[in-house]
Amino acid sequence: MPGWGKLLQERSDLNLVVINADLVPNEPGAVSAMLAQTGLAAAENWTFDDSFVERLRYEIDPRWQGDIPRTLLIARDGATTVIEGVADLDNVRAWLDGQTRSR
Repeated sequence: MPGWGKLLQERSDLNLVVINADLVPNEPGAVSAMLAQTGLAAAENWTFDDSFVERLRYEIDPRWQGDIPRTLLIARDGATTVIEGVADLDNVRAWLDGQTRSR
């Protein structure tokens, strides 16, 4: 997560939304503290507030089988790139650069 905080500071073109989709609910204060500690306090943050997490995950991505972390890169044209597991942030930077060039 600290890498995402650094990337958010580096890239003004990154519109980052963090979704807390853990099966075990986290206390809001703990989530806020973790976001602040990792440099993500300014990122939009969503937390599941429904115990039926499968439905919520389906709403985000019908192909999502529950792997965490999961990154969805959504292009300007709506095309989605899915990264299962820990994202290589150099690849995310390259993807962002491609989005900038395609304007």
